[in-house]
Amino acid sequence: MEWKDINIKQYQDLCKEIDEDYTDDLERSIGILATLTDKSIAYYTDEIPLNKLKEKLIELTFIKEKPKQQKIHSKIRIGKKRFRFNLNMRSVSAGQYIDLTELVKDKEKINDNLHTFLAVLCEEINWYGKKKDTIVSDRAKYIQENMRMPMVFSMSGFFLSNYQRLIKGTNDFLELQMKKLTKKTQEATDLALSNIGDGIIL
Repeated sequence: MEWKDINIKQYQDLCKEIDEDYTDDLERSIGILATLTDKSIAYYTDEIPLNKLKEKLIELTFIKEKPKQQKIHSKIRIGKKRFRFNLNMRSVSAGQYIDLTELVKDKEKINDNLHTFLAVLCEEINWYGKKKDTIVSDRAKYIQENMRMPMVFSMSGFFLSNYQRLIKGTNDFLELQMKKLTKKTQEATDLALSNIGDGIIL
């Protein structure tokens, strides 16, 4: 077993399994193995001999290594479908920006939202590169079940770091715009007050 065999759903389940309360490391390892192989814990504790269990547990050593970085391309094949990712974070739409901001708001849930985060930044395309009419939730489900972790680590690392820069740039821009707006509002108010004069109307 290697990272290339693991999809996003299995990775998300793996993260939850690692955080579970177990009495010992063997129990935790069996829980992780069950999660990654879609078998029950009872299968590993009751149905296979100890030497086979040991072989299976050795296969989990890949978890200690980070997946190898892959080169990022805008057009990629995931399972049997093709997708085009927007690699230029400055060209995201307002809707995408709002969705992304909502998805990363809670740092504890970034892993849970990984597939949706990626789905917001892509569109499904046909063989000729023409956009297919799909919705984010459908793309997210497909990506969750079919995208393998080496590509996920590369893409999510790229997007999250660029998103942070986009947020900072956007916040700086909004702050500057707010200062300009405040200044213009103050000037307009001062002008309006000077036109009214000092007279009091009763």
